[in-house]
Amino acid sequence: MERNFNISKLNTEEDYYLFANRMRYLGIDNLLREAGVKDGDTVRIENFEFEFVE
Repeated sequence: MERNFNISKLNTEEDYYLFANRMRYLGIDNLLREAGVKDGDTVRIENFEFEFVE
């Protein structure tokens, strides 16, 4: 996660927007949905945690 997304720089709303777009582009959001993740669920990947938003 850190290497692919540089999550240490998630400081602004724009940073989170870019993170979400990259997740979509790579298809990770679809994989999370297929795994049963729903809007508002907390997702943890390695040591990074975020709220899944549709």
